[in-house]
Amino acid sequence: MSIYTDIYQNVEFPLICTRGIIVFPNQEIVFDVGRSASIAAITAAKNLHDSFVVLLSQKDIMVEAVSVDNMYNFGSLCHIEFIRKEKDLYKVKVKSLARANINSITFDGSMYLANISVVDSYVTDKEEESIEVKNVIKECQMIFSELPNLPKDLFSQLTSTVDGEALSDNLGQFYPMELSSRQAILEQLDVNKRLILILQQFQITRELKKIEDEISEKVKDSINDNQKEYYLREKLRAMKEELNEDDGSYTYEYIPIGNHHPKHAYIVEPIPKERLGHFIKLFYWQSSLLTGDDGAPMLDFEDGIKLADRYDELYNLCITDEEKNELYWKTLKEAILNQYGKLKVFKDDTSYTLDDFIYDYIHNPPEYIRKNKDLYYGQFDFNLNIMPQYLTE
Repeated sequence: MSIYTDIYQNVEFPLICTRGIIVFPNQEIVFDVGRSASIAAITAAKNLHDSFVVLLSQKDIMVEAVSVDNMYNFGSLCHIEFIRKEKDLYKVKVKSLARANINSITFDGSMYLANISVVDSYVTDKEEESIEVKNVIKECQMIFSELPNLPKDLFSQLTSTVDGEALSDNLGQFYPMELSSRQAILEQLDVNKRLILILQQFQITRELKKIEDEISEKVKDSINDNQKEYYLREKLRAMKEELNEDDGSYTYEYIPIGNHHPKHAYIVEPIPKERLGHFIKLFYWQSSLLTGDDGAPMLDFEDGIKLADRYDELYNLCITDEEKNELYWKTLKEAILNQYGKLKVFKDDTSYTLDDFIYDYIHNPPEYIRKNKDLYYGQFDFNLNIMPQYLTE
């Protein structure tokens, strides 16, 4: 039994409510205090309560305002080791002395006060504790060997004891986990059950690592497939060029856009999100065959390849439809729609802006836009005969 258990029953101390900071018995932490109620609490603790203070976390760390409803009802009795003022904040170091059950919380107008009862941990089965300690140390060693982001020297520090209570508190304090899980370990007084909670956290870590590895592998495979697909298309195009393959079924006359109003130069058919990268390459390849007023190609095909490859890579990383839509419209505007901004009409006619054109493109296309029955969009080919065409007056 702790020396504090008999002394501190139904005793009131100043309360510091933290945003996610939990401190286990015999652990020391340094943190910043900035909220007015917490500043008042450390001042009162130092001046009136022999530097004793109660520390507990709020449930939702994103909420700025302190409220009792958002506080956990279990925390730690701590002793303030030092306080140092730094600009608008106070840097505070505390050492946790014992677990504390919160009986009630009141607000005196300047700070929160917690009525607490110190509680002790207990072991119901020493033999079981010994087995669980060995299991935790073994699993911990495996986890640290599998995860390169965890410092190896931390393993030695956390597992330097074979005492179940100290081991579980060390890992509860420092092992990466969610706030609610850390709070549950703090509240669990049965040491053997606390060790089982630690083992569950190891299992969660393994499951998350497995999911991350699967996602990474899928992304890698997707990128490899895209690269393979592009390579095969390029190889097919090169073979057709070398063979001068042209069955003569279609004939098109490419009309330079020149100074035509951009409202007269719409792409023939909609572009599916999952095919935008492919279309960008087609668009830039065709545009490299068109010339502007200065006789130079309108667009550089290599730029289109870079934009398309970037889009395909990012699209495969998107998870939600919102992310895909945002990426789609951002890329469509950057890679295709903004290119019309280079036309002479935007320099001569300030009453019709590029943003006006983009709005029309999306919301109000002219009636004469149609899909030619002889255009088969979506084939993996750079053949002139199936290129999406421009319609002009």
